[in-house]
Amino acid sequence: MGTVLIHDPRAGFSSFESDESLGSPVDRSRLKGLSVGFRTEGNWKSWIRVLERWARALEDEGARCVVHLADGPRVGPDADSTTRLVSDWAAELDVAVSGLGTCGSCTSYTVVDATTARAAGAPAMAVVTTEFAPHARSIARHLGSADLPVFELPHPLEGRPDDELDRIGDEYFDAFVVRVVSIA
Repeated sequence: MGTVLIHDPRAGFSSFESDESLGSPVDRSRLKGLSVGFRTEGNWKSWIRVLERWARALEDEGARCVVHLADGPRVGPDADSTTRLVSDWAAELDVAVSGLGTCGSCTSYTVVDATTARAAGAPAMAVVTTEFAPHARSIARHLGSADLPVFELPHPLEGRPDDELDRIGDEYFDAFVVRVVSIA
């Protein structure tokens, strides 16, 4: 009989160490006037804390941020309503950011929302934790968006103390900005 490995997004974690490769040069002047949207269904407190921190920092640089916190049906006869919500949200953006993929289903829906935003005309990226990045890329390929940018945060993100989430948000912000301006 084989072994089954289950990844719990609330699992224990070791101390956070930043990735030295995140120190890319950042041209923050390209943020001025940019409309950046964050899409989440509100399931992960950790992601909401990071995205709100990033949205404030982007606004400090002159960007306009639109946070779309909404849940909706994903299957069945009413699933199209969620697709329409995401499309309408993305239509007003220069960049759409969908997250957080930190489990199997939320990673799938994060990628679906990012590809829906792209179809609506907004350059988009999916934000996932490292453990679910391969799944995100697989779903993107399956949906015909193999080139979808996938931005990775440490796994697990959920369950970390607020001060650690703030530090992660701050340490990953420049790399996030590099990705935002590269797809805008």
